[in-house]
Parts: sequence; C-alpha cells; structure tokens
Amino acid sequence: MSSGADEPWDPIGPPGPQVQRPRRVPHFQRPAPPRDWRWVVGGIGKTLVVIGLLMFAFVGYQLWGTGIQTARAQNTLQSDFERLMASTTTSPATTTTTAVTDDTVDAPVVTSSTVPVAPDGPPIPDGDVLAQLLIPKIDLDWFVVQGIGKSELQNGPGHFVETPMPGQLGNAAIAGHRTTHGAPFGDLDELAPGDLITVIMASGAGTFTYSVTSTIIVEPSEYVKVIPTVDPSIATLTLATCHPEYTSRQRLVVQALLVPELSDQVMAPPSNTA
Repeated sequence: MSSGADEPWDPIGPPGPQVQRPRRVPHFQRPAPPRDWRWVVGGIGKTLVVIGLLMFAFVGYQLWGTGIQTARAQNTLQSDFERLMASTTTSPATTTTTAVTDDTVDAPVVTSSTVPVAPDGPPIPDGDVLAQLLIPKIDLDWFVVQGIGKSELQNGPGHFVETPMPGQLGNAAIAGHRTTHGAPFGDLDELAPGDLITVIMASGAGTFTYSVTSTIIVEPSEYVKVIPTVDPSIATLTLATCHPEYTSRQRLVVQALLVPELSDQVMAPPSNTA
C-alpha cells in the first residue's frame, strides 16, 4: 500500500509521440510527372481537338457568318437603289406584272437594226449598285453591284464590267456566290428553259426580262469563253456561279434571251463598250 496520498488518476496517460504532417511542397517545386507515350498521345489529342474546333468555327463563319455581312451590304444597296430610282426623271412605261412570272414566252428577238444607241455616260464605280435582279422561280431578289472583285461579290452579285449593261444588245454577264456571302446563286441549278429573269436598272434605263434558254457546266478554263458577246445583234444575259456546291472545280452558267414584249426599250451599247 502507498504510504502517501493517492495521486490523481490520469485517464489519458502520458503524451505519445506526435505525428508529423508531411510538409506541403509548393507547386513550383513539385517534380514534373513522367512523360511517356501517353503524355505524347494526350498532347496530340488536345491539339487535334483545338484544330477541329477552329476549323468548325471557320466553316460556320464562311457559310453563315459571311451572310450577315452581305445582308447588311444589301440593305445599304437597297437604299442607294431606291434613291437613284427616285432621282430619275423618266419612268419605264412597259413594266408589267407579267415581267415576274415563270411562263414560257415566245417573242420576236430584238436586233441592232431596231434599237437606238445608249448614251455614253460616266462609268459606274466598282461596288456601286447597278440593278435589282429578280428570279421568281427560285425566289431570288438581290441587288447587283458593278464589278466582280472579291470585295464586290461579298456584297452581292456582280456585273462583269467588260460586258454590256443589262438592257443593251450583246451579252450582259453577272456572277455570284453559290454557298458563301448569302449564297445569292445557291439555287441557280434549278432554272430551266422558259424561266424568267428580270433586271431593273438603278439608272432608270428600264426593266428588262429575259427567258432562260440553257444551263451549261464548264471548266474554269472555258469560263471566259461564255462571258464575251457572241452575237452583238441580240440582247442576252448570262449568270455564272461555282459548281458543284461548296467547291469551285467548275462553273455553272445560265444563259437567257431578252423578251421584248416584257421589257423596256433596248439600246445598243455605247461605242466605247467592247
């Protein structure tokens, strides 16, 4: 037995050895993970995903984003067209609702022996509005600009400056995009002989309706052969675009002949027009 007073009972007991937490290593001091073949494959996979997203964004912009830019340009061209039409002192008298129907028309051909020569006015600057183009068969309603450069075709169909104006004798030629920038000529391949194409000139020269005669597909090297005037004694219209869709391997060309009964007075091009 103890000779002294009982010592207080300690239920916990003496302290044991303290557990030392491992010191946290700063991130920048941590060793880099091993880089084996899995690291390489993972890096390649991430790179391909990023490239795929960028390509998808680019294609989306080309197909739809460019259309927004073109729609804004068309709004501006419409305002310019209406202003020019309002400023003209003469108004066409032969324009009728039949100019925008799709009936096949059999009419006499206008020749150089029956028309006056167009006045030799100042040249139209590239990019300026030239006309309104209507094709009821494919619900096409676009404003045409002068010129076929990249910046011009971004705003709408463009007129080949080296060809006569619509409404003049010779072959007036117009080009347009088929997939990008609003795809004004996206449905051009649906046209058939007898379908009507109407052009309203911003200059006030009149409204002219053409009847489709043929649709052909040519190689890029043959493209320039269908644009120049073949017969300067008649009035024709050529519409051209890329073919097939989403490519530029070939050219789709629609050719049409003026319908005098549905058109205003046709003129011969000025002497300075080739």
